[in-house]
Amino acid sequence: MRKQKIAILTWHYYPNFGSALQAYALQEKLKALGYSVRILDYRNARYGKVSSVKNRIKALLAHAAPGRFSYPFLSFQEDCLDLTRTTQNAADLPLMAKHFDAVVCGSDQIWAPNVFNSVYMLNFVPDSMKKISYASSIGLNVIPEELVPSYRTLLRRFRAVSV
Repeated sequence: MRKQKIAILTWHYYPNFGSALQAYALQEKLKALGYSVRILDYRNARYGKVSSVKNRIKALLAHAAPGRFSYPFLSFQEDCLDLTRTTQNAADLPLMAKHFDAVVCGSDQIWAPNVFNSVYMLNFVPDSMKKISYASSIGLNVIPEELVPSYRTLLRRFRAVSV
């Protein structure tokens, strides 16, 4: 029997260990449950520049002189996160998602209204595919009134939601 393939969509690329560790923990738990897992390497152009000059320089230094320059965060991402190809274009995501049986979003504050991006509510995943939220949150007490219809529509499309 073929292993079911699960994609994860989360904030894994921010330069802090919390974001990377929550992505890694979810990835590893799903693998331990017997699934084939990849993290969709979608980077919102507003917050996650794919080719930041600073990160490219750090990566070059770390590879050129591994004993002298160490950037644990970049090494952790490279060594431990099973990523798809990188994209900043949300239009690429439907094609990437079609290779999976389900997409899980979360955890963290990926649904925060102050940085609302419907991609993180899996707007690109077809209704025929399982959409699951794992510990997604909004990080605020109130959703602004103008966003309530979007949240209502998008949340109804999920098969399971945990917060």
